Amino acid sequence: MSSMKKIILAITIGLIGASCSIEYYPTTYNAPLFTGMEQFESNISWGTSGYDAQIAFAPINHFGFIATGSYADRNSSSEFDDNSTDIDHDFHKHLFGEMGLGYFTGIGSKGAFEIFGGYGRGRTEGYYDDSWDSNSPYDKATYSKYFIQPEIGITNKVFEGALVTRLSMIDMNSKINNYNTTALFMEPGIVMKVGYEYVKFYTQFGFSFPIDADNDYRRYNYSFFNVSVGLNFSFGGYNNK
Repeated sequence: MSSMKKIILAITIGLIGASCSIEYYPTTYNAPLFTGMEQFESNISWGTSGYDAQIAFAPINHFGFIATGSYADRNSSSEFDDNSTDIDHDFHKHLFGEMGLGYFTGIGSKGAFEIFGGYGRGRTEGYYDDSWDSNSPYDKATYSKYFIQPEIGITNKVFEGALVTRLSMIDMNSKINNYNTTALFMEPGIVMKVGYEYVKFYTQFGFSFPIDADNDYRRYNYSFFNVSVGLNFSFGGYNNK
């Protein structure tokens, strides 16, 4: 494991604890910071949410498309026995995809504003905290996500940075413990890209916390602090970065 992965893992364990697995991991922020039409962005990253891949495209001025896929498979076991003392408490697995449409515009010569809204769907499974009197410590669920994501940033050939405020509504449907809950999450964060023109080092960190009135009704664990690192690629556009 690389030193960067060790640092991310240490931060994650310190902030969210290691006594149970997490059921909801937010995806990384897809913040292309478009500045003109026919721009294409792609991104690959690794972090608390697992492995994420992103694409973004602006076919015309002021209109953009984004899509993100997320995958994680941590300490997976081929078989679970609820009565066994050998259950892997760190087991977590998820596969999730989302897409969105939005508006972007420039602010002066270096600034950018974007707002995207979209939908995603996926599945998650693993060993989770039994604090809600569930029938089994192992759970498998499908979940849907509706989100709106405004962001403001600066962009040039060497550096790009954005402040993001994402609001996500998560509808979690357990297949094992037979519950269906909907919760709102506020997910603010920062995205930074450093490099030159077409290829940049990418990092992002942010927080996720429920803002619904009754958190006990949520009935699943979530990742409070999220961090990822990776590479970002930029191509095309009449106003190249």
